[in-house]
Amino acid sequence: MNPGPDHSHPESTIHVDFSSYQSHILVDTGRLRDLARSVLLAEGVSRASLSISLIDDAAIEPLNQRFLNHNGPTDVITFPLSEPDDPELSGEILISAETAAREAAARGLNPTHELSLYLIHGLLHLCGHDDHDESDRRRMFQRQDSLLARLADVGDAP
Repeated sequence: MNPGPDHSHPESTIHVDFSSYQSHILVDTGRLRDLARSVLLAEGVSRASLSISLIDDAAIEPLNQRFLNHNGPTDVITFPLSEPDDPELSGEILISAETAAREAAARGLNPTHELSLYLIHGLLHLCGHDDHDESDRRRMFQRQDSLLARLADVGDAP
C-alpha cells in the first residue's frame, strides 16, 4: 500500500512501503511510516521512495553475513539505492523485529521503542550519516537520540 505524498509538506513526495514478515512484535505500520517520513523531513529530505521490511533473525542473519561480512543476526541493515546527489532518496531498510523484541526485553523497554530506534538508525544511514569511527558514531547517535526523543511516540514501557 502506497500512502501517497505527505500533505503537511505540499512539495514533498515521500513514499514509504512497509512490510512485516515476522511474528515477534505487533506493529502499527502507519505509525512507523509516519515516523520514517518525519525523520526524513527533519533530515532535509523531501523526495524519497523507501521499502522497509520487518523480518526475523533467521532472515537477517544470512544477509548480515553476505553483505556486511558479520556473523550472527543484526538489528538493521540499509541498502542505499540512490546516489548522494540524486534528486530522490531511494533505499531499502531491513529490521529484525526479533532482535528488537529480545533487546527491549533485556533492557525493560517497549519493543516498539526499540523498533523505532532501529528505523531511525537505518534512515540516518540512508541520509549519509556514518558510524565507522568514534567521532562519527558519537554524532550519529546524538542525532538518533534527539530524533527518537522528539518524534517517536513510543508509549509506556511494558
